Amino acid sequence: MAMSLASQLAPTQLGVGTPLGCETAVHAVRSYVSSHHGSDQVLVKLDLSNAFNSVTREAVLTQVGLRFPAAMPLIRQAYAQPTPLFVADKVIWSCRGVQQGDPLGPLLFALTIDPIIQNLHSTLGLWYLDDGTLAGTADSVSTDIATLVPALQRIGLKVNSQKCEATFLHGNEFMDETFPELPDARITPLSTLSLLGAPICAESLPEALDTASQDTKRMIERVDGIGSHAALFFLSRYASVPRCTYLMRAAPTYLAPQDLLNIDEAMRSAISLTCNIALTDKSWIQASLPTRLGGIGVRRMEDVALPAYISSLSATRDLIRLINGRAGDDGSAQLTSALTTFSNLYPTLDDLDFNANTQIPQRKLDEAASRCRLDTLLQDSNQVHRAPLLAAAEPHTGAWLDALPVEKFGLLLPDEAVRVGVAMRLGAPVCLPHRCKYGSTADSLGHYQLSCRRDPGRLPRQAAINDIIRRGLAAAGVPALLEPRGLDRGDGRRPDGVTLTPFSIGRSLLWDATCTNTFGATHVTDCAISPGAAAHAPEQRKRARYTALAQRYRFELLAVETTGLLGPAISKLLVELGRRITTQTGEKWETCWIRQRISLAIVRGNAAAITVPLTEAASLL
Repeated sequence: MAMSLASQLAPTQLGVGTPLGCETAVHAVRSYVSSHHGSDQVLVKLDLSNAFNSVTREAVLTQVGLRFPAAMPLIRQAYAQPTPLFVADKVIWSCRGVQQGDPLGPLLFALTIDPIIQNLHSTLGLWYLDDGTLAGTADSVSTDIATLVPALQRIGLKVNSQKCEATFLHGNEFMDETFPELPDARITPLSTLSLLGAPICAESLPEALDTASQDTKRMIERVDGIGSHAALFFLSRYASVPRCTYLMRAAPTYLAPQDLLNIDEAMRSAISLTCNIALTDKSWIQASLPTRLGGIGVRRMEDVALPAYISSLSATRDLIRLINGRAGDDGSAQLTSALTTFSNLYPTLDDLDFNANTQIPQRKLDEAASRCRLDTLLQDSNQVHRAPLLAAAEPHTGAWLDALPVEKFGLLLPDEAVRVGVAMRLGAPVCLPHRCKYGSTADSLGHYQLSCRRDPGRLPRQAAINDIIRRGLAAAGVPALLEPRGLDRGDGRRPDGVTLTPFSIGRSLLWDATCTNTFGATHVTDCAISPGAAAHAPEQRKRARYTALAQRYRFELLAVETTGLLGPAISKLLVELGRRITTQTGEKWETCWIRQRISLAIVRGNAAAITVPLTEAASLL
């Protein structure tokens, strides 16, 4: 219903059925102000008092009958009679307004005021539900307000003049024109003008970003003490960039780099404190990359601000042109300037087909910029740091970062495991160099500990992976047995597991799980060139042991790396297993969830491999 009426409401009403309507309104006003700066134009922001609860239902039903008669039976049933409001043990009968929580409420309100706002003649006139903006000469705006106020009163609405604002584009901060219908309206200087929560002029960007900075710091303080895993999950998804996305899309915040840096530095300190790791400049750059490119998902404002603004402006330009048709400016100048800035920041991305005449998705632009930063990190890294960086950028290696940290589901990591997991992903130190109890020197990055044959995390990690596979098979309706008796792979050892019923082509699934250290002396050089080389390394040796059994069973070598990288066999098996579980449960996220459990098991095993020997080494001192 909203989408079918959107074409009738837009471009004057942007609050219903118009994608990016809020951003469009801000860009349109900014373009108008830019093209009329210094002129004798005036811009007035209007606010309606308790609008949704005050509009008369007779007016609502009248407009529905005229504009969308097919919905009239439903709307009449909801609003033709007074509706009860329950307050404690009392009942108050409501005879006005659209009901709170009614999904049709915004549409019904927009329909009701549409005939009134369409009859205005200011050069610029746009509304976002009950927030209106008029701009033009003082005479035209004054005439529109004189028409608007009594018309709204006839349908039960009142303009709240105390919350209305007037801005004169010639920069005079004193009222030199009067609006009798708005006796309490305040004069807002152009430099501090904002609309729908976004600043219009560059001069007010620092204030808006300072508010965002205070909000971010307040959120950081509140996550203190809730556990590293939960805090990291919360910070990456709800603080800083996620909370400021609208601001970055609606305003050119990239023009205030120092203010963006202040927020980023607060987040950097928070991540360092939460995960108990030291973040160098390089590790912070990697941490701020998207998870799919090797980061931990804590994005930097300075990286996202420009792609967000370009994407929003390019997506709304056509609608801005409709709104400002009589004013002329469609935001092309601002978009061209932003694209030029982007090209100067990333000169190696000349092959991207981005220009001011195409719609530019934010993800595509951000992905290109992020890959450019990743390439720079790779160029400046030696093979010890290049190997984990390449592995981290492979699919699903950061699956544990996406898992909901819920203890009852077995998805919550202890603080020490989070510290080790983040540090190893970013190539940060996990301990001081020391001599282990077997006489070897353990490095600060934890690479030796993962290669040690006496690694205390190796067996629990492998057992956890096998148990996840067995449980997944059971959920898919295929019973399985771990370390089955009577099956010998040829060296006196049993395979890790076998299904008790055929898995495919009439054969039972037989598997052997192994976790190879990406940083092992025999693997790190190959992994610095080709990610996944460590997972491929044991394949030929292991498969030779199962030559006889492979003739009777479907054999799969489930190889993973300590960086979380999945070998090709386990990747395909998890997809197939997830699809079968989805068939049983109807839940489409099963494949994603089983990957997360495997990833969490690897992180737990790595943490045990590093922290347990440290405790033993300390006891020997």
